[in-house]
This record gives sequence, C-alpha cells and structure tokens, in this order.
Amino acid sequence: MMLRIFTPLLILGALIPQFTFAADLSTIHKQLVAKNNLAISQQAFCLQDPDGTTQSYRPTARVIPASVSKVYTFDFALAKLGKDFRYKTDFILNDSTLYINGGGDPHFVIENLEAVIKQMSPSSPIKKIVFSPNFYFNWKQTSPTVKSALISALKNNKNISVDKNLAVAYSAKKYSGAGSIYTFESAPLSILMKQINDYSTNISSDVLIERAGGYSEFQKYMKQVYGADTNTVKFGTGSGLKNNYTTCELTLKVLKHFEQSLHNVGLQITDVMSVPGRDPGVVSKRLAGLSSADNVVLKSGFINYHQNLAGVINTEKGHVYFAVFGTYKNMNENDKTKLFVDTFVEKIVQNYTALPYAYDVKSDVFGFTKITKVN
Repeated sequence: MMLRIFTPLLILGALIPQFTFAADLSTIHKQLVAKNNLAISQQAFCLQDPDGTTQSYRPTARVIPASVSKVYTFDFALAKLGKDFRYKTDFILNDSTLYINGGGDPHFVIENLEAVIKQMSPSSPIKKIVFSPNFYFNWKQTSPTVKSALISALKNNKNISVDKNLAVAYSAKKYSGAGSIYTFESAPLSILMKQINDYSTNISSDVLIERAGGYSEFQKYMKQVYGADTNTVKFGTGSGLKNNYTTCELTLKVLKHFEQSLHNVGLQITDVMSVPGRDPGVVSKRLAGLSSADNVVLKSGFINYHQNLAGVINTEKGHVYFAVFGTYKNMNENDKTKLFVDTFVEKIVQNYTALPYAYDVKSDVFGFTKITKVN
C-alpha cells in the first residue's frame, strides 16, 4: 500500500517536508465505500496523473455513465460539426402572419423570439404564427407542446406586438411563400456545450448527437478513434437518460482526447466544462468540502441508482483526469452515494498541488446569437 510519506528536514527549527508521494487512493476509495455501507463490487474509479501514472478500481467494468455521457457527445459533435457550428432557423413575415421553418435548434427560447420579432419590426401586431417540423421552443419539442408553449409565452407579452386573439398553428411542410425572410443562428457549438454542461440539459444533448450523425455514426467514431466496440460502449441517448453504458477507462480516454481536440481549435477545457467554484448550474455547489473548487472542471451524472463525477484537475505539473462511478441498490441510498462520490473526488483533488483555472465565464448564450435579414 502506498502512503503519503514525509521525510522531515530541520531548518531553523522548523520541520520542512522534503519528499511527497501520492496517496493510495484505492485504499481511500474502499474505506469511503465501507463507511457508507455500499457494495464495493458495484463501484468504479480511475485516474491518471500528468506523468501517466494511474490508479483505479474496476476500470474496465461496465458502468452506467448517466450525464457523464454528455462528454462523449461533445467529443463526437466537435469532431463532426466543428466548434463554429450553429443551428439555423428561418422566420418569414407575410403581412400579419409569421411562419417559422424549424432548424432543429433545441436552445431556442422566448428571448430569442422576442429578438427576432423586434428586428423584423412588423407594421401591425402579428395575428398568426405557423411553425413547421423540427422547431423547438422553450425546451419543448413535440408540435402540441410547442404550440402550447408559444401561446403561453406570447399571451399578454409586453415585449412582442401580437394580436390579442393570436392563433398558433402547426404545418407539416415548411413555408416557401412570399414574405420578409430572417435567419436566426444559435450561439456557436462551443458556447452551447458550455450551457449544456452547466445545466445538463438532456434535450440539447439528444438533439446534438443526432445532428452530428446519429448513433450508428457515434458507434463508428468510438471504434475508429478509441478502438472501442459495443462490448465496451454503447449509447441510446446523447444525454445519458437511458440505454448507455461504457467503462471508466474509456471515459478517461475520451476526456483526454476531447481536451486535446479543444486545444487544437484554440479552446480550453474550461470553455465547455463547468468549474464548480465559478460557473452556475448543476455542479455549482458540489465539492463543498474543498476550500476552493476552482481548480477542477466537472461533469456530473445522475439517474436512479447511479451517481457519477468525471473531470480534470489543474495542477502545477499538468492535468489529472479522473472518473468516479457510484452505484447503489436502494433509492434511500442516493444522498449518501452522492456524498461518497463528492468526498472521494475531494480527496483526489487534495492529493495534488492544484491550481485555479484562469478563464472568462461565458454561460450567457444570448450575446452569441445572430439574426440576419435574407430579403
């Protein structure tokens, strides 16, 4: 068993540590599992130091990644779509009717619609809105829920000039008639990934993996880039809500490859993943046991019976990649499993001389959208 060892050197009456060796994290992991009365045979973790040294427990065992799946989706999407990819939605104003030709943008919300209509500057209140397939609004995706969301958002809306008897309809075909055409472009992929990671938005991840080529292409990508077949990894959702499995070992490879791919296009890992000490969202209050959590980026994952964390620690010698997969059998054990995972990740971070990440927070996507008049 490896232990943290200090060889004291007496200098001016003070004891100065001369050598430091890495802690045996496998032992700490087992102790925390036992402390929380969890089944050790169901747990998994792995990490890699900057010098390539690894520590792990069941690194090749099949695990359920939950929302850690989104890191895989990001890696795939960046490779297939590029960092500057934007969803595009067309808006055509013909008299008092607004036609919306969907572009598959799952991030399109009321603030975007307000901006489009404001730029269109209709001469009279809009009396009717007709939207086509593949139009999402306020995180809704089916035509009945989109219709309901539009009516709800526009009713008595002081920021949009619409008729009090506004009608909203769905058309199975895109509109190709006359009118003034405007194209709305989402924020670029790099900014969208940051928002998805901050808030772990499932619909956005599911749409993104489809837009990047779909699940068959994803499996080909896993095989081509990582040599991983369906015995190791298989996805049924880009979000991780269901039907996904992988291994801890592969998760580290994806994290490292994704970070390198970001670097190759002029981005940093903090541009797309969340720093719990600084960014809003689902991991903003994680790792409460650390005095500062701004030296690690995280992706959390939770579905019933699974609590996971994966990320990258910034240290003076380079980056440490880690993934922790916590599993429990009884729903009453969810909270303590989450605490176990957080505590273990805190121990990992404390094991290294970690440094704060330096970056600008860019969680607000609205400043990166574009509206262009076509004719």
